[in-house]
Amino acid sequence: MPPTVANLDTATYRPPWWVRWWFIVSTALVAWDTGYVLLRPRSMPGGDLHWLWSPYALYETVDLVYSRQWYDLRRGFTSAQAMMNIAESVLNVLYLWLAGRESPVAVLVGFTAVVMTASKTVLYWLRDWQAGWDATGHNDAYSFWVLFALPNGAWIVVPTILAVVFYKQIARSLRVAAKTKTL
Repeated sequence: MPPTVANLDTATYRPPWWVRWWFIVSTALVAWDTGYVLLRPRSMPGGDLHWLWSPYALYETVDLVYSRQWYDLRRGFTSAQAMMNIAESVLNVLYLWLAGRESPVAVLVGFTAVVMTASKTVLYWLRDWQAGWDATGHNDAYSFWVLFALPNGAWIVVPTILAVVFYKQIARSLRVAAKTKTL
């Protein structure tokens, strides 16, 4: 659903339910993931907080960047990526707040957030590929595709779709603004 544009001074933005749903769910999942990474080793198996992240006991065997072995080697990519998750989540919350106020600025913030999400996830995959699949190459086909590729691929596909949706809305608004000579 495109933003409602009566005129540029009173433009409002009302996102479809699925866009709000994505931002709410992704923010919660990213916050959970960030907590696991930044609270290691307490969040890992044997740690006092592991009960909050018990599914990671399986996931760290699939994606070794989450594993105790890589944590002990002090490979910093996972923690650096988790810190970027904080910026991404702040943008997601800002988007939701602006969208709740029907502000057309939400479109720009949402675009920025989803481009960040998609590019950060692509970088995550590229890091693994360029390192000879050192984090995921040990998996059998089922584990790689079902436990790694499909869930992580969603963080590329959905944000890319949203980036296109937001791009079209921004472009439409810019074309309207150009016709009114207010740029």
